[in-house]
Amino acid sequence: MVPNGASAVTPAPVQTDAHQEDGHEATNNGNGNTNRTNGKGTGVVIRQAALQVLPPWAESLLGPTDALVDVYAAALSHASTKRGNQVKAEDVRSLLVTVFIQRSKVVSYAA
Repeated sequence: MVPNGASAVTPAPVQTDAHQEDGHEATNNGNGNTNRTNGKGTGVVIRQAALQVLPPWAESLLGPTDALVDVYAAALSHASTKRGNQVKAEDVRSLLVTVFIQRSKVVSYAA
């Protein structure tokens, strides 16, 4: 059974219980604080994520994808630190994709 608001592409919306133990409702004021922190909140909003079990093929894609995201973020940071705004994010992405494809070809030929 698929939960309301979910589909094969869109996960179900996160349901949270806004009622506190004292019966008051906590509302987010837009800057990470609730009406219960009097403006002294941490700015961190914690949400309960719905647990999702991935099929094995999806799990096998997640690790390399996470690694590529980390490499891309590191490359963007390096480009920004070394070259400021001279190198665009799209250029870094293009270079990363090119290197990834070339390395994939070398690995497949070596196997």
